[in-house]
Amino acid sequence: MQSPRPKLAGLSSQSHLSASANYSNYGTLGDDNCLESFPRDDRILMNGILDFDNCDSSPEEVAGFEIWPLLLVTALLIGVMGYVIAVTDPLLFDLKDGYCHKNILLNRQRCCADSSECQSWLQWSDVFRISGSRGHTLLNWGLWALLGTMLAITSAIVTLSRRYENTGIETKPAILYPVAGSGVAELKVRSQGLRLRGYFDFSTIICKIIGIILSASSGLCLGKEGPYVHIAAGIGAVVGELFNTSRSQRELLYKAGAAAGLSVAFGAPISGTIFVIEELSPFGFTPRQLIPTLFCCVTATTFLKYLNPYGTKTIVMFHVHSMIEWKTFEIPVYTGIGLGGGVLGGLFVKAARSRLLIIRKVSILARNPVFETALLAVLTGMLTFSNRYTKLSVAETLAKLTTPCQQFHTNQLLHDNCPSLDEIPSHMRSLIIAFLIKALLTVLTFGLKVPAGIYVPTMVLGALFGKTIGHAFQVFVDTFSSRGFPILAAECAAAAGSLDSSCISPGTYALIGAGSVMCGVTRLPFTLIMVLVEITGRLDYLSPFVLVVFLSNWSAQLVEKDSIYDVVASVNGYPLLEQKIR
Repeated sequence: MQSPRPKLAGLSSQSHLSASANYSNYGTLGDDNCLESFPRDDRILMNGILDFDNCDSSPEEVAGFEIWPLLLVTALLIGVMGYVIAVTDPLLFDLKDGYCHKNILLNRQRCCADSSECQSWLQWSDVFRISGSRGHTLLNWGLWALLGTMLAITSAIVTLSRRYENTGIETKPAILYPVAGSGVAELKVRSQGLRLRGYFDFSTIICKIIGIILSASSGLCLGKEGPYVHIAAGIGAVVGELFNTSRSQRELLYKAGAAAGLSVAFGAPISGTIFVIEELSPFGFTPRQLIPTLFCCVTATTFLKYLNPYGTKTIVMFHVHSMIEWKTFEIPVYTGIGLGGGVLGGLFVKAARSRLLIIRKVSILARNPVFETALLAVLTGMLTFSNRYTKLSVAETLAKLTTPCQQFHTNQLLHDNCPSLDEIPSHMRSLIIAFLIKALLTVLTFGLKVPAGIYVPTMVLGALFGKTIGHAFQVFVDTFSSRGFPILAAECAAAAGSLDSSCISPGTYALIGAGSVMCGVTRLPFTLIMVLVEITGRLDYLSPFVLVVFLSNWSAQLVEKDSIYDVVASVNGYPLLEQKIR
């Protein structure tokens, strides 16, 4: 049976490459002159089909022993990259609120690790000795928004310092900013045989590291995980170029780097390997590539764990432990979260597409990306300051939402996450308000000219959604199990109002909701299942994870057929391929 030919997404057979993006901004991964043999007006498009045979897209056999030292170097550099970002970002983020007077280089969490009241952390109103609660709040709020805006503007300036512009063609010129965004859509373009110029240069990687530290610490609703993948893939590509490796070895280093980037982002080496197979290997992934890729992932995560960026011997903030056993009566709720999360993910993709297209029509914002970033940073600072969830970084918010109640005695900063039954209604209102704020700001932030990922921000939306459902179900279970409701009483003997004896953990629903919405946005079901397993360490939850993720993927397809990266490729005019099995 002949394998399906890849189709060019979003272009008809009469389209020219310059109509979607400029040919001179692209190169090939094989023969540099392979496209020149095509007619000028249709160099790559042949009756609507993108033929990669002439570009030698088939992977070569990876060479032997000499690749392993390069994989080791790549993994160690990725671990260092993860450490630098993980240490610097929380420090700058918390400096918007104050500083640790016993050690200014400690963020709030590390400063307050040994103190329940945290007298070592001084807010700016304490530093300036402002009296009165109103003046105290206004000063802290104003400095929070001002410093966040300054960080965001600096990130945008760093991002715009790297640009590629093609003005030597008849059609409207295109301007590429290789530092902006997550870079995952561009990785998909590269994995399918074309290379966007400048996206894997050494200077681009350095600018992206600086830019993501600044943009993430500014408080904008964005994540670091997508940029981690781009940066790590760039590190692999730079190592391959530096040591003058063959094309097949460079491709292996690039893919192994991308996998290791996701691995250090989530502390999940197997997930990183699956991500490359699922997202970045349209022409296949050979067994000889599998072990080197996994080696790079494991080495990078192990080295990052040794460096211990958070001082807790964990790689990421949102590792979840001590989950209670799931019950059979929870399956209908899991099903609803899976379907609802997929719908929310599909709606998010639609909203993100509209946001990208509308901004291009607003000339003042399209022509002034720094002004656009500053405007949104001010809005973010004003809206997020007063809510217990929106004020935290996205990683801290996800950790707060998904951590079980029995773990909170180890971290006093998260003490208010487990309300009593009487407090649950007001707590749910805070969750709903936080969801609306985060949803609005995450959509508006998507497409800014700063380094920005979408993985954890969409997981936060899902966690807020799932935690709200979890609290509602907790009230239902604790109420009716105490009244002898047969199905509940058989598996759950919790007394109403007692959190310790309750068999419902809202944090579990937050985690499942996080995976559901993220899958609806990214359409990476197998990667998401393994991420959930690895960050929890609970194989017994594999069945609920599979159920929720696959239902989410299915319902999201009904709402919006494209993933978020397909939307980015379409809007930016990237010649992205789609494998369509007939």
